[in-house]
Amino acid sequence: GQDLYMRERDGNGFGPARPVPGAINTSADEFDATFLADNRTIVFSRAPDLSKDRIDLFAASPSNKHYPSGARLDRVNGDKDSYGPMLDWSAPDTLTFSAERPGSGGMDLYRVHYRIGG
Repeated sequence: GQDLYMRERDGNGFGPARPVPGAINTSADEFDATFLADNRTIVFSRAPDLSKDRIDLFAASPSNKHYPSGARLDRVNGDKDSYGPMLDWSAPDTLTFSAERPGSGGMDLYRVHYRIGG
């Protein structure tokens, strides 16, 4: 399966990536992660099994530098796959992601405004 990794930048660039600490990496596939503008909250894609299950967006904020497994973004996910979240740094309160267009099987880009903790 796929898991989330990270590495903070130091004065010489980046060292080896390590799994994101905590329970965020599960037996499911976690991928396509981005940090929100608070530089702490991670939005990412998850599917129990990529070959047969729907892909949904989740978010997780750390406690004591450890991430929980994350919460499904019910207001963002539809009935089809949602993935590829990315923060638009020109509008840091906006998240862009890809999702299947209802009824057609095609993909579209969606932009949503968010606030952390609400």
